[in-house]
Amino acid sequence: MNKFLTSKQVVISFVVGIFGVAMLSSWVTVSAQTESEEIPTATRIKDPTQLKLQGVQDTFIPPSLKIEEPPEVRGVIGQDQRIPMTSQQMPWSAIGRVEMVVNSQGQKSHCTGTLVTKNVVLTNAHCVVNHKTSEFYSQIKFSPNVINGKARDVAYATKFYLGTDFKDGNYNDDWAFIVLDKPIGEDYGYLGWKSLSPETLIKDKKKYVFVGYSGDFPNSPQYRGLKAGLGMTAGVHPGCSITGEEDGLLKHDCDTTGGSSGGPIIAWINQKPYIVALNNMEVTSRANGTPLFNLAVKISRIEQVLNGQ
Repeated sequence: MNKFLTSKQVVISFVVGIFGVAMLSSWVTVSAQTESEEIPTATRIKDPTQLKLQGVQDTFIPPSLKIEEPPEVRGVIGQDQRIPMTSQQMPWSAIGRVEMVVNSQGQKSHCTGTLVTKNVVLTNAHCVVNHKTSEFYSQIKFSPNVINGKARDVAYATKFYLGTDFKDGNYNDDWAFIVLDKPIGEDYGYLGWKSLSPETLIKDKKKYVFVGYSGDFPNSPQYRGLKAGLGMTAGVHPGCSITGEEDGLLKHDCDTTGGSSGGPIIAWINQKPYIVALNNMEVTSRANGTPLFNLAVKISRIEQVLNGQ
């Protein structure tokens, strides 16, 4: 286990949003598959080659969509930098809510995920399995580009592959691929990824964009028109940075809270958006709860497993 995880001076918080059943039951509006249809049971893939994700992945923009540049960086220091994402263009169309049932009482949770092929979503492992008990969640589904509580579509998990099930205390591989029951990425697009060195990522200050369905956003009076509630519109933090390394994970200053687990940290490379890191946890002071830094999984960890290294 990483040494900072055992420290008595910090508290590790996985940024997952947990909500009651009633709170989530009212928001889903889908175009193809409804809640009344049978939800498939997802099975675990043991061999990552079954995902057919080996090699460099590229970003796909459907003919009906266009790439939209990231919003302008807000000139506010030390405050919430997030703005609501209400665009239906790429890359925002490929990012959505991952929802799951987390216990026998039917309680639901949500994370953030990104389409990386026409039917595969990248998110955190702890959005699929309980990191304390290693028990798998059920009824996992993905809704792309949810805006003000309205889901343009929904697809259900049929298979998943985990970087870790946490039985060995491995947090560096807190990533998972979810295989969906239909190829919705053909309509909403999908993002490729780039494995860049920590030195390269750290050098480019305020060059990244983070997207997450945080459970405390939107929380400003200026966004009162987004009436669906907290966690029902993605928050986008333009101009955040990778600030360092911490025992195999990347440190970053992108604004995150519960529900943003699995959210992509995106860079524009040759005028196309790519995932360069995967948000997974927050570190706060045990003494007073002050946020210290956020952590993200390296893309190189994912590529090593996919390439059999």
